[in-house]
Amino acid sequence: MRSLTAATLAACALFALSTPVSAGPPAKAASCMGCHNPAKASPTNPRLCGQPKQYLMDATKAYKSGGRNNPTMKALVMTLGDPDIDSVAGWYSSQACK
Repeated sequence: MRSLTAATLAACALFALSTPVSAGPPAKAASCMGCHNPAKASPTNPRLCGQPKQYLMDATKAYKSGGRNNPTMKALVMTLGDPDIDSVAGWYSSQACK
């Protein structure tokens, strides 16, 4: 019985250590937050919170490539690489709109 309890505790500890803890938005989301903050609605900017991750990734890549025409968005997303787009889109899709 003791070995089963010890094994269970060890497995739980390994799982806890391997699970990332998010303290907030990714660093690259800082430039997005001024216009797309999940905590407040904007009458002029779309809400990104809760949108599907793939939709957000596709839209961001379209701004970057010029497929969507918005000079402000293009300038902001040009600094994002694919891993950044993935993490920012994932974070926004996991947020509930307030």
